[in-house]
Order: sequence, then structure tokens, then C-alpha cells
Amino acid sequence: MESTVIADAVNLVSRLEGLTKVYAARILVSDAIIQRLDDPEKYKYRFVDRVMVKGKTNAVSVFEI
Repeated sequence: MESTVIADAVNLVSRLEGLTKVYAARILVSDAIIQRLDDPEKYKYRFVDRVMVKGKTNAVSVFEI
């Protein structure tokens, strides 16, 4: 069975994965993930940068977990 996923979220995740090398981070997430946490204060994360990723028209805030 084969399938293909084409979506804005998948594109963003792919770009963030590529940025892990640039920022020497193991896990990077966008601000959308941080905003969806029920209680963000329970987690340790830090703001890394705002970046323009290919396929997006607005900069995306990037956080390291």
C-alpha cells in the first residue's frame, strides 16, 4: 500500500526538520504547536528564531523542545 500526503503542515514539518541541523537542535516546533498545548508552562521549550520557510508567505516562530 502506498500513499502520499500533501499539505501545508507536512511542508512546514519538513522545513523544520531541515532547520534542526542549522540550529543544532534535536526537536523544533512551530508556534502553532506551542499554542495548542493545554498548559504550556508544564513544558520546557525556548524561542529560537522567526524564519521564512519555503512555501509560506509569513515568518514562522520556531521553538526548541
